[in-house]
Formats: sequence, C-alpha cells, structure tokens
Amino acid sequence: MKKRVSTKILSVLTVASLALVSNVHAFDLLQAWEMASEHDPQQAMSKASVKSAQALQEQAQALWKPIVFANATTGLASSTSLATGAQFSAPGFGRSTGVEFGTSVNQGVTHRWALNAKQAVYDVAKRAQQNQLNSSAKASELNATWLEQQLALITIERYFNVMLAQSKHALIHQQLEAVHRSWVEAKDRYEIGDAPVTDVYEASSRAKALQAQLNSAQTELQMTRLILADSMGVDVDTVSVKSLKATPFAISLDSLSQVLTQAQDHNLSLQLRALEVDSAKQEAIKFTHAASPVVELIAAVSKEQLHGQGDFGASNNSQSQKMLGLSLSLPLYTAGSRDGKFKESLASSDKRVAEYDVSHAQLLQAIKSTWMSLKSAPERVLAYDEALMASAARRDATRTGKQVGDKTTLELLSAENDLLQAHVSALQARLEALYNQAKLDVLRGRLTPDTFKKINDALAP
Repeated sequence: MKKRVSTKILSVLTVASLALVSNVHAFDLLQAWEMASEHDPQQAMSKASVKSAQALQEQAQALWKPIVFANATTGLASSTSLATGAQFSAPGFGRSTGVEFGTSVNQGVTHRWALNAKQAVYDVAKRAQQNQLNSSAKASELNATWLEQQLALITIERYFNVMLAQSKHALIHQQLEAVHRSWVEAKDRYEIGDAPVTDVYEASSRAKALQAQLNSAQTELQMTRLILADSMGVDVDTVSVKSLKATPFAISLDSLSQVLTQAQDHNLSLQLRALEVDSAKQEAIKFTHAASPVVELIAAVSKEQLHGQGDFGASNNSQSQKMLGLSLSLPLYTAGSRDGKFKESLASSDKRVAEYDVSHAQLLQAIKSTWMSLKSAPERVLAYDEALMASAARRDATRTGKQVGDKTTLELLSAENDLLQAHVSALQARLEALYNQAKLDVLRGRLTPDTFKKINDALAP
C-alpha cells in the first residue's frame, strides 16, 4: 500500500515539476556555479583576499630582515670653525700650546652620502606585529574561502528561486487555461439555459485574477532569471534552469553532536573571530613593559666633503665615518600614553572575546535550527506530497462532479486554486530541504563540490 501511495505522489510531482517546465538548453546547478565562480563580483573579492594574504605574509617575513637605506645630498654651504687653546705638535716643529686653528668656506660646494643598515635583535613589539600580520594573512585566506562558500550558497538560492518562479509561472498558466475552458463551458451552457449566469461571472472573475497572478509571476520569473544571469555573466534570455526529479525524498544526516563538533573545528566565521581575538591580544603585548626595550644591530658608512674659497684661501674639508654596533632604545617617560594604549588594547581584546562568544552562541543556534529542520524534512516533504496528491484527486473528483451536476463552477475553481497552492508548497518544501543541506555544510565548514553534486543529482536530466 505504501509503495502504491508513493507511486501516486511521484506521478503527481512529475506533472508539477517536469511536464510544466521546458528544460531545453537549461543550465544545471554545477554549470551555474562554475560560471558564477568566474563572473560574480563576489568571486573577485575572494581573489583579492588571496592576494592580500600573500602581501601580508611577505610583510611578516620582512620584519626581521635587515633594512638598508642610502642617503645622498649636494648643494651650496658655508662653514666656519675656530679652535683656540689647542696643542700642536709635529716632527721638526716641537710642541706648542695655546695654538689657534681656523678654517672657513664661503658659499662652497658640499657633497654628502651615507649608507645605513639595521636589523632587529630584540623587539617584543615587532614580534607581536609579525604575529598580527600572520593572523591577518590567515584571516584573508579564510575570508576568501568564506566568500566562495557564501557565493556557492547564494548561487544555490538564486538557482532555486528561478526554479520556483518557473514552476509558479507554468502552473498559473496551466490553471488559467483550465479556467478559461470553464468560462467557455459556463457561457455556452448559460446561453442554452443549462447553467446560471453566476457561473459565467465566477469563471470570468477567476480568469482575470489568474491573469493578474500570471503577470506577477512573469515579472518574478524575469527578475530571478536576471539576478542569476548577472551572476553567471550571461544574457538573461539564455537563462533557464532544470526541474527536480520526481523521486522519493531522502536525506543522510550526521548526528547533532557530530555536526556541532565539526562546526567548532571548521566553521570559517568562528575561525575569523578567533583570529581577531588573537590580533587584539598581540596589540596589547606591544605596550607591555617587556616590549619597551628595543635592541638593533646597526652599521653605517658615510662621507662628507665641503670645498671652496674661505677667509684663509682655498679650503677642502672632508670627513668619513664607519660604524658597526648595537643600538638600545628604552622609553623612560611617556607621560602616560603608553599605559593608556595598553589599557585601550586590553579593552579591545575583551571586546573581541565577547564578540567571539556571541558568534559562537549564534553559530550553535543556527546549526541546531538547520539540523532540526533537516531532521524533520522527510516527513514534511512527504506530508506536502500527500497533500498535493489529495488536492489533485479532489480536483479530478470535483471536475467529474461538475460534469454530472453535483458540483458547482465555484467549487471546481476553488479545487483548481487549492491544487496550485499544493504544487507550490510541495516544491518549496523540497527546495528548502536541499538548500538547508548546503547551508549546514557551510555552517560546519564542509561545503565541497560533492555538496553541489548531490543537489545536482536531484535535478532532472
């Protein structure tokens, strides 16, 4: 008996999903996703995030590498120097004290060049900055993956919206034709005195209402197709989607505890929040006492030359320097600014932790809600399928009753309308269940091409 009922349900669904929508040149879900991956602006954002991650990794690696910079100047300069009370000695001249030396250059030409290099040896703040850059790089990579998964979910939603709109439009069009036939029949019967004029008015009123619904359905179909076409980078007139197979609905679902565990480890949004917490903590480390001293290895080579005419004749002064050593920098007094920044960063860290906790709670709630919806989906889909079958049987019985005079035109029109709603509800229930499967995969960080393949396998060939 169960098998016979299922067979009847599938027969009705076949009428709803296959006979009403032409699948000629229709895109399947995998094709739509592949094209959206190439053309949707959100995918460009994902690619930009990947490039950003690479740049941040390069910055993090560069922090502990030597920095070399050069400087060169040239121009006009004047110089005067006077030394008194100096001691002078030279071979053959003996030693003299109280000697005076003086040099000057008036508007002479000066040249100076310098080559400097430094490398951090001990710098807690720089280490924290490196950790922040690495966290930001990882966040950019995760964000790229997250954007891809969001685009995947949006593509599925857009595809299903077109599918639902196509079915609605076809169903309303089919019902409008049936109502038009009822109107013609009522009119003919009224003219021969076999039916009241109210039958004509009821059929005419219903036909006009359906025409308005058909116009609205046409607009909805065009808009959903346009959104999907823009995402895929194709002309809207070429967009058509497949319908669902008329097969019994089944679902494979992990236990709730397994799904929650997977989400704890792999949910991308939660991982991004965790990286924000880590970055905030690293910011606080920059202003701790341990981060105050900075030790750098430094090296420098420089030369300066000034030549020209001075008060004592032609002059040529030159000076060269070479240096290799360590530099220690230690803030002794910062007027409270350093402590203020430390307190600010601690408050920011506490805020990030709170945001992580909120996101974690929201994730658990979303997973439980989606999982419970999927858990009850087979029963819900079956109930809508059986309601559809019952509505179809009622419509057929009412039509027969109308022919033998036991039912009125209004009753037949009502049965036709209920059948339309049952078709839409049954299709929506299946699409919602398929969408929630993909959504659950996103929540637990396991959306893969297999997800698309499973949904695509549910489409008619």
